[in-house]
Amino acid sequence: MNSTYDSGNFLDKIKEWGFLNPEIDFLVYTDHAQENKPDPDFDFTFIVIVNDSLDFTRDLQWVNYFGKSDRPTLATSDDSQSIIVRYIHGPNVKFTFFEAKTDVGETTSPPTKKLVNKNS
Repeated sequence: MNSTYDSGNFLDKIKEWGFLNPEIDFLVYTDHAQENKPDPDFDFTFIVIVNDSLDFTRDLQWVNYFGKSDRPTLATSDDSQSIIVRYIHGPNVKFTFFEAKTDVGETTSPPTKKLVNKNS
């Protein structure tokens, strides 16, 4: 991650997006810098529980709300869809979307931090 980038401001924008977007039910993140691993693939990983993941993967313009990005890439699996974003002068981020009807399990590793929970 670019050391001059304000990660607190970035996380504030993500949190605001989660609260304001009616399609987002739950949002947690992992800050990989706190794992003390050399050269992690991502600075942050976000797990986003949504009503319909296609609302976020059909048009990726929303990723630029958090900063100017290189071309985001999409990866899919049976249960989720992930968007990998490399922000110019900013973090490398992975957003993984699960639909609300999907069971994501009880455990996550590494530890996550909750940003948004509209169900509590």
